[in-house]
Amino acid sequence: MPINPSPRESSLVQWILDLNRRGFPPYIIDVRRMADALLAARGQDPPPPPVGKNWVSRFVNSQSKLQTKWNRKPLDVGCFSPLKRAYGHEIQELARQGVYHIDKIDFLTAYTRIRPAVLTQQNIQAGFQATGLIPPCPERVLSSLTVVRTPSPPGTTADNNVAWTAETPRTIAQLEKQAQHVKDLLHY
Repeated sequence: MPINPSPRESSLVQWILDLNRRGFPPYIIDVRRMADALLAARGQDPPPPPVGKNWVSRFVNSQSKLQTKWNRKPLDVGCFSPLKRAYGHEIQELARQGVYHIDKIDFLTAYTRIRPAVLTQQNIQAGFQATGLIPPCPERVLSSLTVVRTPSPPGTTADNNVAWTAETPRTIAQLEKQAQHVKDLLHY
């Protein structure tokens, strides 16, 4: 990767950051498809081949803006760390016993054994405390959110701020009054 990224690389970085800002995880397949689309947009004849299997990983590693966004994983929440660690130990023990293929039954058996030991009330509460959810700490939770707000439209000014609703006039006098009111609003 060049030190000064090309416009296409910059576009791809901005696209990934925009996905992240809107709360969508940047999946490898989506980034690969976008990179292929950017390559195809060059209009070369013949079209370039698609990016390689490991291209996305190399690209992300070369872009410092993306590394912190990309490396977040949902299971890094505090209460899941002991579960991941215990499951890893359980699988290592199965490997020592000669079991190298883990099917659904093996997974569920291992999970059933380790779950009560690691997903205790204390571990779960500690995970929620780390996020600021228990005890409730709204400032901490809200400060970690990225909230995009649409600005409110500017208010309208009408004669002495009275709301007016158009109605079908029934008499000539009502028609003239309504026409004058509309003219006043237009010239205000």
